[in-house]
Amino acid sequence: MEFQYCEAIGGGSPVQPLNIASSLPFLLLAWFCWSAQHWDRGIRYVAAAGWTLTGWGSVGWHATLNPGLLAIDVAGVTAVGVAIVRAAQVRFWRIRSPDKPRSSDSWVLTGVLSLLLGGVSIVAGQFGPGEWQMAPAFVPGMLVMAALAIIAGRGDQAAGATGTGTGSRVIGKATDLGTGMGTVTGTGIGRSTMSASILWIAAVAFGLAILARGADVPLCDLNPYGTHPLWHLLAGAAAWLALRGILGAKRG
Repeated sequence: MEFQYCEAIGGGSPVQPLNIASSLPFLLLAWFCWSAQHWDRGIRYVAAAGWTLTGWGSVGWHATLNPGLLAIDVAGVTAVGVAIVRAAQVRFWRIRSPDKPRSSDSWVLTGVLSLLLGGVSIVAGQFGPGEWQMAPAFVPGMLVMAALAIIAGRGDQAAGATGTGTGSRVIGKATDLGTGMGTVTGTGIGRSTMSASILWIAAVAFGLAILARGADVPLCDLNPYGTHPLWHLLAGAAAWLALRGILGAKRG
């Protein structure tokens, strides 16, 4: 399909300064992912590569409208999505199936799950008028984030019902990526509760990003700069928060 952007329509030029500027934070996210030494190495590499492709592809696409650069952008977004699927698979699948670590680690399974999500997203993108810029295609991703938030939140409940400890209650279970199952102990808020909170914020931010993407052209008469830059910023923040919420902080 042909993509149009309010900033280009209102400005009368194919070059879109705000859309270009709002694409640059993707490169910063690439550095954040690359620097997350406590993350699983495969997830780090895929996420960092994805953000790098997304950043340069988006900058180039909004500067030149070259379809080849759009393809690079799309490839990057896809890679980030695969990284999120992989992170969720390794963390939550092991919790549900701790006796089958090899099956939960399989990159083939990651590919199958990513293809399923991608297929659903493509179908969802066919709904709505063309001026929505396929915004509905990203709704399944938002629903996945919300579902992961629910799953993460149930971790503390399950651990609270079965956990034991001396001087401190077991308040959550989580995967120490790359080394196997781990147990979070202590008092106060559990890792699962924190993960759930971050994932809920990610889902809400991604929902707002979808609205910003779909509203760019329809609201162009009211805002000649468009809302597509907000799509970049909110979607990037949501995806980063999703990874942070799933993988969590480094355990001491």
